[in-house]
Amino acid sequence: MRYFPIYYDMQNTNVAIVGGDEEAAQKLRLLKKTPAEITVFAPSLNAELEDSFKNNLIDWQREEPSEENLSAFSLIYAAADDETNEKIAQIAYRLKTPLNVVDAPDLCNFITPAIVDRAPITVAIGSEGAAPVLARMIKTKIEALLSTDIGNIAKKAQSLRHLVAKKYKSFEQRRNFWDHLFKDVFAGATSATIYQNALDDLNNLNENDSLQESNQESSGQKTSKGFVSLVGAGPGPSDLLTFRAARALQTADVVIYDRLVDQTVLEIIRRDAKRIFVGKAPGEKCVSQDEINKHILEQANKGLRVVRLKCGDPLIFGRAGEEMEAMKEAGIEFEIIPGITAANACAAEANLPLTIREDTRALIYLTGHSADGLTPYKWASFATKGVMLVLYMGVKMAPKIQANLLAVGASPKSKISIIENGCKENSRTFSSSLGRLSQEIKHNQITNPAIILISIEKQAVSIEETNEAVMNESE
Repeated sequence: MRYFPIYYDMQNTNVAIVGGDEEAAQKLRLLKKTPAEITVFAPSLNAELEDSFKNNLIDWQREEPSEENLSAFSLIYAAADDETNEKIAQIAYRLKTPLNVVDAPDLCNFITPAIVDRAPITVAIGSEGAAPVLARMIKTKIEALLSTDIGNIAKKAQSLRHLVAKKYKSFEQRRNFWDHLFKDVFAGATSATIYQNALDDLNNLNENDSLQESNQESSGQKTSKGFVSLVGAGPGPSDLLTFRAARALQTADVVIYDRLVDQTVLEIIRRDAKRIFVGKAPGEKCVSQDEINKHILEQANKGLRVVRLKCGDPLIFGRAGEEMEAMKEAGIEFEIIPGITAANACAAEANLPLTIREDTRALIYLTGHSADGLTPYKWASFATKGVMLVLYMGVKMAPKIQANLLAVGASPKSKISIIENGCKENSRTFSSSLGRLSQEIKHNQITNPAIILISIEKQAVSIEETNEAVMNESE
């Protein structure tokens, strides 16, 4: 490790930036987040630096700095032309002042890492100058894991330290308190909620309670009910997960997941988390919804953090309503983390707009079957020009869906798209017409999971015309 990471106190620190163009502005963007006094040495400033000068965020010296000028500074950034940078480097070496030179690692005796700023929580990522782009990519990954509120959580915790020290006499008790408090950080709890919960616990605590709670925590006993996150896994690989979903998976004690959840999503789950498979396959004996609810409540009642992981979005044909009701009745706290639903992702993959201004202005999500077979819709209300129908789980019932739509006047020429295994490596997309829906599914041996998109076009004039059109489409 050539570069040893150190956090430098910028309070009452003078920093010099030599240069007035974009490279200098990039350095200033970071330094402005600190309390340091910043002076820019340059004959002229670009618009961004000039704006900072006008707003009294920097001091501006128009001449090239001398050794005497630079002796007053604790840090120096050289961001000018090569000749000037070389001169500044020689001065900094004589002064033994920490120096960073833009795009010249051999002249630097310190480098600025990629920084995830959640002050007072900060994360620095460095590559010793070997791969700065890779460092930025790693930064992006970490940004996804840390909520924008985590800095406020740290500030709230700091404000509680005196009270925690007063309530808990031993180091072990205090450590257990903080461990318990911060378990909620990565599950979407806000700083205000965490602070208020901690304050309530501390204010309601006496010495005997604190000792008993500490002993329970040390022995692994749980003193409260757990928390459940209903998480949308999206329709495929993990790069379609939301940041919040990824955080929930990495902090879960238990993950209860479906059959269609992609393997790359499961790999995000922390290794020591318990996994419970509750997948449902068409035509096979499967775990009932009552059993799934029982699993959720059983794990949450142990005081664990539970993720109920569903393919797509939990609120769209994911039976989240039944799970929510069960948790409300049991007094279990929960949250919903939405995911990218299959229709949106599949349409995007196939480059198909779900709405078109002045053309397709209504979007209707339907499930192709109910517990008793075909869902009993009022099909006539769908057979209107400008409507896009999105059918989930519609492959088996496609012939009946086709017949119902045609019977109420939908044109056989209405455009359809069928996306099988959307967003996966074996994804297939077929485009045809409503009049050929059944034939396309049979001919191409399409199976679930698949999304069927039907763009309703003008209505047929009569049943005879409909039958004739279907025969022509089928030929």
